[in-house]
Amino acid sequence: QEKQEVISILKKSGWTEKDERDLLCYLEKLDSKGIRFALSNVLESKGTRNEILSNWLNQHEKYRVIHLNYDYKNSNYHKKNHGITKEILVLNY
Repeated sequence: QEKQEVISILKKSGWTEKDERDLLCYLEKLDSKGIRFALSNVLESKGTRNEILSNWLNQHEKYRVIHLNYDYKNSNYHKKNHGITKEILVLNY
């Protein structure tokens, strides 16, 4: 059920699971060439976890993960009672 929700959200945004995997693979290539990167992404939103990203982070523990603690309650796109959004910044430096 949750995976279907994630797929639905990705399709609505135009971003696919393949796009997510391609991006993470590209970041690995950058890292292997000594090129620095920073990735801002959402690990969890509305109770749904980004499993692709979570699994990738577990496989690449050398990357630094900073949990961002932002409050979007004054943003016009913020919806009440939709769960917590866990945004992170991933760095290879």
